[in-house]
Amino acid sequence: MRLIITRHGQTDWNAEGRLQGHQDIPLNSTGISQAETLRDELAGMHFDLIIASPLSRAYKTAEIINSKHNLEILRDNRIKEIYLGKLEGQTKDSDLIDFGVLWTDEMLRPLDVELNRDFFARVADFTDEIAETYDGKDVLIVCHSGVYREFYQYFNGITEHYLDIPGLKNCEFREFTLHTVDPQDIIENELKTKDENIKSGDTIRIKNSKKRYKVESIDGDTIRIKPLK
Repeated sequence: MRLIITRHGQTDWNAEGRLQGHQDIPLNSTGISQAETLRDELAGMHFDLIIASPLSRAYKTAEIINSKHNLEILRDNRIKEIYLGKLEGQTKDSDLIDFGVLWTDEMLRPLDVELNRDFFARVADFTDEIAETYDGKDVLIVCHSGVYREFYQYFNGITEHYLDIPGLKNCEFREFTLHTVDPQDIIENELKTKDENIKSGDTIRIKNSKKRYKVESIDGDTIRIKPLK
């Protein structure tokens, strides 16, 4: 399965440097223009389906892109932005929290902020489900910068600090490849398969399992993989 993951266009709160979270802030004129540019960039790509966050800034971006594809757009709450509680509407110079340190549960709970492990769990649940449902398909996902960070962790392993992962700029996109294989195809840290589409850097997911591996190298019929945390 090939996933193209993109972020929505700009909103006024983006321009002001405000944290949006679950606040449903619409695209501004710049955001609409960015989405139209992205639409043209993606016009030549094949997609089997589009899945978008239900927040209007993402869904509207998906609608603009879809004007070149005419596909059904599916909404999924699991790819909404992180819920930021009392931080929503704040800027990064807010005195409510230090953005330069590792956030702990003790710091976040009084602010009613969604914890990273819970955020990751819902994005991982979404990814596992679509991998089972749309194996071998090309899927465009229109979401948020925070959600992209969770996808990054899914495909590359958990990092210590969520904010250390670079986010996406408005209407920037990244591509990931995910292969679902049967458990018996894994022998220690090697994958036995005749799938010639697998390449170095791809992510391997075990069918009906949360286990994931990264393809490290391919030498003839030997595909070396390492487990992801």
